[in-house]
Amino acid sequence: MRFIYDFPVLFIAELKKFLRWKERLLWDLIGTFAMFIAFVFVWDAAFKYGLQGIGSLTRESYITFILTGTLLWEIIGINLGPISHVFVNEKYMRTSVYFLVSPASRFAYLLAKSGIALIQILITNGVVLLVAMLFFNFVFKGSILLALLIFALTFLCFHALGVIIAALGAWREGIADFSWIFSNVLMIFSGVWYPVEIFPEPIKSFCKILPTTQAIEMLRAVGIHGASFSQLLLRFIYLGSFAMVFLILAYFVFKWVEGRAMLIGI
Repeated sequence: MRFIYDFPVLFIAELKKFLRWKERLLWDLIGTFAMFIAFVFVWDAAFKYGLQGIGSLTRESYITFILTGTLLWEIIGINLGPISHVFVNEKYMRTSVYFLVSPASRFAYLLAKSGIALIQILITNGVVLLVAMLFFNFVFKGSILLALLIFALTFLCFHALGVIIAALGAWREGIADFSWIFSNVLMIFSGVWYPVEIFPEPIKSFCKILPTTQAIEMLRAVGIHGASFSQLLLRFIYLGSFAMVFLILAYFVFKWVEGRAMLIGI
C-alpha cells in the first residue's frame, strides 16, 4: 500500500531532476543512432560483397535485425547500468542514511528512477524508429502489441536483476561497478548487432540460453517473420521464469542488505 502512495511523489521528484538536464536526451539519441548507423554500414557492405545471410540476418531483414537488437538492448542496459548503481550513488552523495531512515518505499524509489530512464528511452527509440522508417526502409511485420509485451517482460526481468545488483552494490561497491563489465559481456554474447550463429558451436549454445538472447530473438521473430504469441509461448515462459526468479531474489536480497545496513551501517 505504501508503494502506491509513494511512487507518484517520487516519480515527480525524479522527473523534475531529469528536466534540469534536458541535453541528456540529445546525447543518448546521438549515441544510439550512431551505433545503429555504424552497423548499417557494416552489414550493407557485407551484403554488397557477397554475404548471403546468417540466421535471420539477410539483405532484406538487416535493418529490422539491427534496430530490434539495438532498441531492446536499451531496455536491458538501463537496468544493468544506471539502476544497478542507484544505492552506490546515494552512498557517494552521503544521502544513503537519510534514504534508509525514510519511511518511503524503497521499491517505489527504484521504480521511479527506472521509470524516468524508461521514458527517456521511449523518446530516443521513437525518434530512431521514425528516422529508420523514413530513410532506411524499416519494416516490422508482426504485431506491435506483441512487441510491446516483449519489451515489458524484458524490462521487468532485468529491472529485478538491476535491483539485486543495486542492493548488493550498497553492501560492496565493487559489485555495482562489475555490472558494467557484466553488461558488456552479455551484449557481446546476446547477438545485439550480429547473429549468434557466427560463434562456434559450444559458445553458440551458451549464447542461446541467455535470457538476453531469448528476448532479442523473440522480438526479431515478431519483427522479421511475423511470429505469433503461440509460436513464442515457450520463450515467453522461459523469460517469464527468469523474471519471477529475479523478482523473488530481488526482494530477499534487498531485505538482507537493508537489515545489514540498519545493524552495522553501509
